Amino acid sequence: MRISNEELLRIADLRKSSALVEPSLAEEPNVITALETRDMRMITEALSQVPDLREQIVASLKERIEAGTYQVSGEQIAEMMVRRSLADRIR
Repeated sequence: MRISNEELLRIADLRKSSALVEPSLAEEPNVITALETRDMRMITEALSQVPDLREQIVASLKERIEAGTYQVSGEQIAEMMVRRSLADRIR
């Protein structure tokens, strides 16, 4: 799984609100502390080493669809739509 730049910035925003960052710096919207920069660099490096599994998932799904063995009910689709909607609201 890859994390977008937006997610990295969201992590930085969360770090600004934590007790590890000097309060006066947390109030400045464009200030990124050295600690945050280091953390973002470490996170980015770690994530770059994680394989992107989506290609494998897509290939597996494609095979199942072509073979006619991929079965999803309307109820399952509706449930996933509701879950995704709720997850988006949390973000």
